[in-house]
Amino acid sequence: MNSVLIFGKAPPPSGGVTKSVENILHAFKHRHIQTALFSRAMLVSFRKYDITHIHYIKRWKILAALLLGKLFAKKNVLTYHGSDFYPDTQWLDACVYRLSDGIVVLNRLVLKRCQHLDAAKVVLLTPIFQEGLIHKNSKTISYFKKDAGKKYILLYASRKDFFNTLE
Repeated sequence: MNSVLIFGKAPPPSGGVTKSVENILHAFKHRHIQTALFSRAMLVSFRKYDITHIHYIKRWKILAALLLGKLFAKKNVLTYHGSDFYPDTQWLDACVYRLSDGIVVLNRLVLKRCQHLDAAKVVLLTPIFQEGLIHKNSKTISYFKKDAGKKYILLYASRKDFFNTLE
C-alpha cells in the first residue's frame, strides 16, 4: 500500500471522528504512506490511489464515498464510527457492506452483527494508533486516579437523540 485517499474531515472542529482521522493521518505519515483528504477539486484531477478509507457518519455520505471510491482506488475500506450498523436488516447498510472491501468496527456489538456475513471482511480495531498520537498535545491531558470501590461510566456523545444504558 503506497497511497490512501481519506473521505472525512480532520480537525477543526475537533470531535471523535475528526480526531480519529487526524490520528490515522499521522500514523500513515509515520509509516511513509502517502495520504490525501478528499475534496471536490479531486473530481477534476482524478488521481488513482491504492485504497480509499471512509470516515463518515451519515449513511448517504458513506454510500456516495464508496461509489466514488470505486473510481479512485482499487479497494474501499470503511471505518464505521458508532453502533447502529445493521447490514443484515437495513437495505442501505447492506449496500454499504457489499461495496466495502473491508470494514473496521470500533465495538464488539457491531462486530457480532457483521461477522456471520463474512468474518474475514470485518475487523475490530481501536481508532488510536501509537504512531498517530500527537505527543506535543499530551500536556493538556488530565488523568484521574481510579478508586477500585467505584464504578466509572465512559460516555460517547454524538448527534444521537437517544442512549442505551449498560447494566
